[in-house]
Amino acid sequence: MKPIIYLLVLTCMIFPNWILAEEPSEELADIFAIFAEEKMVITPSKHPQPISHSPSTITVVTADEIRRSGATSIPDILRSVPGMEVMQTSAAEFNVSIRGNNQLHTNKLLVLIDGRSIQEEVQNFILWTALPITIEEIDRIEVIRGPGSAIWGANAFDGVVNIITKSPKDLKGTFISTTGGQMGTSLMSLIHAGEHERFDYKLSLGHHRADEWRDRDELALEVFRGNALIRYHLSPEKRLSLSGGISDAARYDGPLFDITRLLDTDITYSHLQLTYEDPRSFFRFYWNSFRTQLKQTTLVPGTEPEFIANARLYNLEWQHQVPISRTHQLIGGVNYRLNVVKGNVIDQRHQLDLFGIYLQDAWTPLESLTLVVGTRYDYHTTIQHTFSPRASLLYRPAQHQTFRLSAGLAYRPPTPLETFQRIAISLPSLPINQIVGNQDLDAERIVSYEAGYTTLLFGRIKGEITFFYNRLSDLINSQPAEGDPMILTYFNRGKAQVYGGEIGGELLIRTWLITFANYAHQQVDDDSPPPIRRAAPRHKVNGGVRIQPGNGLTADLLIHYVSKINYPETLDNPGQTRETDAYTLVNLRTGYRFLQDKAELVLSVFNLFNDIHREYPLGDEIGTRVLGTLNLRF
Repeated sequence: MKPIIYLLVLTCMIFPNWILAEEPSEELADIFAIFAEEKMVITPSKHPQPISHSPSTITVVTADEIRRSGATSIPDILRSVPGMEVMQTSAAEFNVSIRGNNQLHTNKLLVLIDGRSIQEEVQNFILWTALPITIEEIDRIEVIRGPGSAIWGANAFDGVVNIITKSPKDLKGTFISTTGGQMGTSLMSLIHAGEHERFDYKLSLGHHRADEWRDRDELALEVFRGNALIRYHLSPEKRLSLSGGISDAARYDGPLFDITRLLDTDITYSHLQLTYEDPRSFFRFYWNSFRTQLKQTTLVPGTEPEFIANARLYNLEWQHQVPISRTHQLIGGVNYRLNVVKGNVIDQRHQLDLFGIYLQDAWTPLESLTLVVGTRYDYHTTIQHTFSPRASLLYRPAQHQTFRLSAGLAYRPPTPLETFQRIAISLPSLPINQIVGNQDLDAERIVSYEAGYTTLLFGRIKGEITFFYNRLSDLINSQPAEGDPMILTYFNRGKAQVYGGEIGGELLIRTWLITFANYAHQQVDDDSPPPIRRAAPRHKVNGGVRIQPGNGLTADLLIHYVSKINYPETLDNPGQTRETDAYTLVNLRTGYRFLQDKAELVLSVFNLFNDIHREYPLGDEIGTRVLGTLNLRF
């Protein structure tokens, strides 16, 4: 950490006049008002509400924070969120989860773009660098840190990440961004938006490529993206929108498997969405299509050369808000999902249905006290009935202060792969010749308890502290079948307790200087039988300094520290534990805006001090990467 301290001291020595200079009172009042402004969020209850009224613990990453992070991927943006788990295993592949539940092929986090789920629907993986969105389109990212099944249903187990895009009004005109640098990295984005009478629209195109960390001469990622949206305003408060897009990753270095190591994956993702919105209700229909082709590179000759999986998801959803009285607000909704899967990784074509209905009542008996109670009922083809209750008590003794107590239950149903998988396999390290699914699996479950407090002090300091306790049960893991060790199958044998807390805040030092820091601690007590136990870092620290002294200059320094992790034994390494060392990532972004803010030159350095590390024992070694960017707006 010493190089970081030296860098901060050097900044103060170079710019002492900026640090000590008096600021005009009017300018100071304006920046205080902006800093203290309460954010509006939509994800906790599926309708806009002040963040202090949210029944869930939530973090919002704004468009400005995204832009000034210098990140080229959404997981790198999420590293700064307290309690977030980000594990990079290759130049293309990330695993992301919340509060100690990260692992390879993590599939317990619900990820959305404008309310549309973006998991591949065979194993619920999130293929982060192949998502059908460019970073420049993102307005904000709302992260619910904790279960969200009471509103969102299946898969909102650890939490919810909702990526909300900018409206055509915010993007009006033409925006071009091009980035290039080390490791053969290049990113290009073209966004155009406009309006005509009651119509507005936006179009975006993107391309992203990068070479492997382990072999700089080999391609790790190449993705082409395209999206379009057209929206018609029926009235100032009612609108109808149609959107669609495609993401084609002909090369995707991952995912990483303990048994088969990294695979060469070909991914195609496309979608269509129709949405109606008014102040009290919305109707949403969307169609997702996924095709993944995993090419085997390390299995012995004679086995299946590639695994192919296809999924088509059809989703209908309606929600309405009813003001029962001045102190009661009732939200109700229904949704139906149809998932059709096929491919050579499952025994046959399968059709899976899910019907859900949910209610949430927010009662405010006192101006400072709100009780939010809700539940959701889902009926699945495979596991049939599930209930997801949640209750939250919010106490706001003064403006900008909120105490929150909450408890809830969430679940993750077995995936089609866990239920219907049937493939022949041959591994030199394991006496296994077949992997089969289990149609008798139950849903994974989590019971969560939280207590938290947020505040704003003196107009300059935002603070937050949260404690949590999660009890996980019926976790699904693969093990040799009883009576036939040559078959690998799935069982509900995992259970664990995860508890800890997060503390953090932001400090407005000057009108042009903001710092932030947060710390997360978690303890995982896993009672699962070996070799299916999970592991997580006990300590995570994030911090940063955002400098904007004027004259178009900006500088942002972000710091991420993750303590060491002891990973338990695996199927192909029984009785052996593995370890990743603690690491510190320091990322620096400097920018200069000119031509009346219509152009910007940016220099970004990822892993500034070249702390070469692995974020998983079998993953690639992560080093330094330097990138240059030119942004133009017309």
